[in-house]
Amino acid sequence: MEMPLWLAKGLYERKRRVVSVELPKVYREGWRTVFGADPTVVDLHKMGPYYYGLGSQMLHFDSPENPEIANTILQ
Repeated sequence: MEMPLWLAKGLYERKRRVVSVELPKVYREGWRTVFGADPTVVDLHKMGPYYYGLGSQMLHFDSPENPEIANTILQ
């Protein structure tokens, strides 16, 4: 089920985690590989106009991929 980020964040941060959060496809390993290969041809606005903002907000959720996501959005 899709829900607004603010709602997912609120439900996730409670003592009992009511929801589990799945990374959007543009932050997964396959897409990070594409960005690493040739970041100049990737149109981030086409994938999502808030790529950097959403990426930084996704770091609040516990994910083993957080260090790689942070590295990608900082490059």
